[in-house]
Amino acid sequence: MTEFLDDTIKPEWDDAPEWANWLACGPEGLWYWYQDEPRIDEALFDWDGEHGSVFEMHFPQDHPQLCEDWRATLEHRPDVID
Repeated sequence: MTEFLDDTIKPEWDDAPEWANWLACGPEGLWYWYQDEPRIDEALFDWDGEHGSVFEMHFPQDHPQLCEDWRATLEHRPDVID
């Protein structure tokens, strides 16, 4: 895991479920894997992943740091080069 925005801990793609194609941090500081690209739902102030599979990542700390710049965390799975 690596340090990221606002001292949150970003998971590594090596730890991603096989089906995961997208990774994003929610405003509460938890990271989520998505099968399909999520979109921002401003009414919910969060990512909308209703059309894809979601897996919530939990970290050792009891209270994750809020991720103020959560809208900038979305990333697609990197291409794998053999």
